[in-house]
Amino acid sequence: MKKSTWVFIGAIFVCLCGLRLLGTSAPQGASPEQAGAWTAIGPFGGNIRGLVRNPKSPAELYAATESYPGQLWRSTNGGAGWTRQSTISDRPYDLAADPKTPGKLYAISYNSLLISTDQGKTFDSHTLPYGFGCNNGRIAVHPANPKTILVSGDFVWDSANYKTVPAVAKTTNGGTSWTVQKLTSGSEYGTVYDAVFAKSNPNYVYLCGYDHKNSVRTPRIFVSKNSGATWTAVGSSPVFSGDYAVCYAVCVDARDPKKAWVAHSNGIARTANAGGSWKAQQTTQITDVTAIAADASNPKVLYAGGKFQYVRGSLKSTDGGLTWQAVTEGLYGECRRILASGASVYWAGGAGIFQSKNGGTTWAVGHKGIRGAVVESFAAAPSSPNTLIAGIYGYGHFRTANGGALWSPCGYYYGTEFTGSIAISATNPNLVYVKPSG
Repeated sequence: MKKSTWVFIGAIFVCLCGLRLLGTSAPQGASPEQAGAWTAIGPFGGNIRGLVRNPKSPAELYAATESYPGQLWRSTNGGAGWTRQSTISDRPYDLAADPKTPGKLYAISYNSLLISTDQGKTFDSHTLPYGFGCNNGRIAVHPANPKTILVSGDFVWDSANYKTVPAVAKTTNGGTSWTVQKLTSGSEYGTVYDAVFAKSNPNYVYLCGYDHKNSVRTPRIFVSKNSGATWTAVGSSPVFSGDYAVCYAVCVDARDPKKAWVAHSNGIARTANAGGSWKAQQTTQITDVTAIAADASNPKVLYAGGKFQYVRGSLKSTDGGLTWQAVTEGLYGECRRILASGASVYWAGGAGIFQSKNGGTTWAVGHKGIRGAVVESFAAAPSSPNTLIAGIYGYGHFRTANGGALWSPCGYYYGTEFTGSIAISATNPNLVYVKPSG
């Protein structure tokens, strides 16, 4: 395929924004493409907010796309292909698998914990406390007692001015009743992004996020040593300081609950004493790290997802996070979730799911069958009707020369993941004009 020439201008003539390629419910026996007058042609993937593996069956994966309504997807072949299990009435923000019961799943929407006992085909809803929100939150299920569940997020403490504080909601009876613990006071706004139980000792729990008070944004990390009954702030280290400082994700060593890594807006930090002190890791090629996970088969092998000079990519460490190597080719969109076990690694986020079969050295698209891409801009070449270019939110630009049968990513440029308007030359289909978003 010929490479297109990218030209940036201050105004663009054509703008088709907000299109959403989503599979709709089809009659029994019919595929989503046969359900109506429209045929989805891709590119597909979408914003993945949840990705989990069946703990008893490694080839069985589940994913949730943050569409409206949300979509729950299942793969039984390690991500090679996906089928839709159900539609969720609201946007799903996270997905978790029960550590003891195969096929039991947990999801969170705007104000509910959703529980499925049939591999995501149906969900029962449990309303979260009034004033608590989890649109940026995560689910943490107790490894030994799955009825104890934490949901991270924020709490509206001043409804008149809509001021929020970082908070966590906890249930000890599987969602029947809840308590909310506000983790700071007087914040103008703030949230908890991630919540993680330590597998080797679930008394240890880690939270991370940020809050904003008196015009200062402060990264926040909290540790509990009694399964979330009480919390201690442990994120005051200068390691986390900087512009727009935020802590996005936590990874806890599978063997030692006092050892943990935090992905934050300025890199990766490590503690060996449950947050008593922190050390910055050697990640000079990173400007923003949004996800981190350990290899299930080797805790010294870690993966992280972040931004590398405006290009998304993956980091890998084989020495417990002391040093990291970057891979940027083949990955698109903001990283939200990572699963790793041996050579098999999954990287998921705003551009769908990507899979590596060689320990993160190379990556390929791993979301075949998932329909959920958000098309921000779109253009067809006047001189070549089968040549189309689509701008996908969080994914960059894609081009097809055969009417949508096959799409290929266009080259990166500054700001490519958040697309603007597109126009194609009337006489040359390889001359493309783009107004970057913002």
